[in-house]
Amino acid sequence: MISTLELFEEFFKDVKESKSIDEIYKAYGGAYIYVPSYKSTTRNMDIFNEYKEGVTLRKLSVKYSITQNRLRVIIKELEESN
Repeated sequence: MISTLELFEEFFKDVKESKSIDEIYKAYGGAYIYVPSYKSTTRNMDIFNEYKEGVTLRKLSVKYSITQNRLRVIIKELEESN
């Protein structure tokens, strides 16, 4: 199953590589394009990487304004997916 992030990355690649806007109209005209949120992509991976580097949950909680319980869930989900 392709994730929404993978779909957006494919769309973004097509836009960068297209020679004209007409190519994009032909390929994606009328489509709704979902742009994944910072939270669901970069932020969570940043949290995971910082945690793996030894940053404490307390410091991450302050930095990202997230509860330590929510941080544990994010970290667990990324550990299971990797």
